[in-house]
Amino acid sequence: MEASMMSITDEYDDKVVLLTGGLGFLGSTVLEQLLRKTEVETVYLLVRGKRSLPAAQRVQNMLCYPLFSHLHRQATEGDRNVFVKVKVVTGDLSQPGLGLSEADAAVLRNSVDIVIHCAANVVLDADIQGTLRDNYLSTQRLMQFSSQFVNLRAFVHTSTFFVNNYLPRNSLVKEQIYPLQLQLGGKPVDHKQFVTAIMDMHPQIASRVAAQLMQDLDFTSTYAFGKHLTEQLVNSTCIKPGVAKAVVRPALISGVAGEPYPGWISGYAGSPGYC
Repeated sequence: MEASMMSITDEYDDKVVLLTGGLGFLGSTVLEQLLRKTEVETVYLLVRGKRSLPAAQRVQNMLCYPLFSHLHRQATEGDRNVFVKVKVVTGDLSQPGLGLSEADAAVLRNSVDIVIHCAANVVLDADIQGTLRDNYLSTQRLMQFSSQFVNLRAFVHTSTFFVNNYLPRNSLVKEQIYPLQLQLGGKPVDHKQFVTAIMDMHPQIASRVAAQLMQDLDFTSTYAFGKHLTEQLVNSTCIKPGVAKAVVRPALISGVAGEPYPGWISGYAGSPGYC
């Protein structure tokens, strides 16, 4: 009897997805793919509101991007309107409980099947406390909150290809989590102890300590270093028994090569962002 092949698109049939970072270039592309290529039931976008622009309006503005032109054409022609599947929840990954209202939190707890975490601070040389706050601690809060989801099946974390760029040149880098030899004050520590200590330090001291350790480990950016620590966090955390976890490591992200809008680019993704 032949083993059946798993279909990634079929896995989303009738599922409810919570997507973070949906306003960014990567997250918006993921959203478009979910709406166009799967039969997902609902996609909740966790979005911060701004003083002059509420979260729902920010999402509406994003859905007007040319990236979604194919889906708008389908809706106009009466084929199907997938935009009704997009729901906005106002929140903030940096806040306790993700900054959600109790009503929104309850909806997510009782409905979400899959979490796709694309939100990140991608500034390569951000100060160490900033990158840990935005990437490591926010991921920690998201996993803690996701552990309350009744129907949770999978948690997908977006990392970066460069988390292992400290390894020697020409190394064979496998799809696995590589341990780091972290030390503070000459004593070995794990990733949680390291992050707690760094976040408790004065910002200038934290930057100096992290810079020395990164030099010793051969890391070239706080972004890659912070993302590596976040991979360690995801790997060591049991969100819920039976919940699958995946870490994806995109390399340099540039314009869309094919469907639905060849050449589409936004923000500072890849070299076109610096032209």
